[in-house]
Amino acid sequence: MRHPDWPLRLVDFIESRRNSPFVWGSNDCLCFAADALIAMGCDDILAGRRGGWATEAGAKELLSAEGGLEAALDARFPRAAAPKRGDIGVLDDMTVGLVYPPHVIVPGEQHIRMIRARACRAFWST
Repeated sequence: MRHPDWPLRLVDFIESRRNSPFVWGSNDCLCFAADALIAMGCDDILAGRRGGWATEAGAKELLSAEGGLEAALDARFPRAAAPKRGDIGVLDDMTVGLVYPPHVIVPGEQHIRMIRARACRAFWST
């Protein structure tokens, strides 16, 4: 359940990660999205799995064990008919981020990236 003030918490979270680079297993796409959910007041979808990978191959192995990225998200959230702010957005098999229309925010090499993505698969609409 999101906190009543989740929009402010979301903005604070994004600002706190603005200059954080992509790091497998701690600030990769999945960790970023999971941490955003925690900031908004949700449970940790990576509980018991954090620190379980440090490479792309490790992330793929983890997701493969769950049937892939979308299957892992399907097991935890309903699909949203249309992406809305604060949702989890999936762009491809290994890119998941935070929906902030018309963008999906993901960690980038040096800082967060805002990818313009009108069409993404979204999970857990508000």
